[in-house]
Amino acid sequence: MNINQCSKVTNCSKDTLRYYDKKGLVSPTRSNNGYRDYDKEDLKKIQIIQTLKYAGLDLNEIQLVLNLLNSPISEACYKDSISFLNKKNGQFKELIKFYQNLNDITEQIMSAVENKEFSKANNLIWNINGGEQA
Repeated sequence: MNINQCSKVTNCSKDTLRYYDKKGLVSPTRSNNGYRDYDKEDLKKIQIIQTLKYAGLDLNEIQLVLNLLNSPISEACYKDSISFLNKKNGQFKELIKFYQNLNDITEQIMSAVENKEFSKANNLIWNINGGEQA
């Protein structure tokens, strides 16, 4: 599929797709006229990139993950990969805790507002960031 079709399917701008190609994250084949031609593997990679971006990884980190998909892991790379993945996993666990706490507080605020307990809602809002009420 051409870049226009790929852009629509992946919900990625054409400029972003060109940038991924330039950075070597995705390498679509080129048709006879020089246009990029994306296949199913390219679409899968773009979906992986989008998911990892949403998870908070930068493009260099995403490249490391994609490298794990594309090549055998040497002993030296193995240790670096494990270290990187452990670090990211720890960050993800912290984010899970943060969002679970935020979800819990949000539900408490909604309940307080529904029950017209506005001072309780106000105190809960102040506690979202661990701040003190002025």
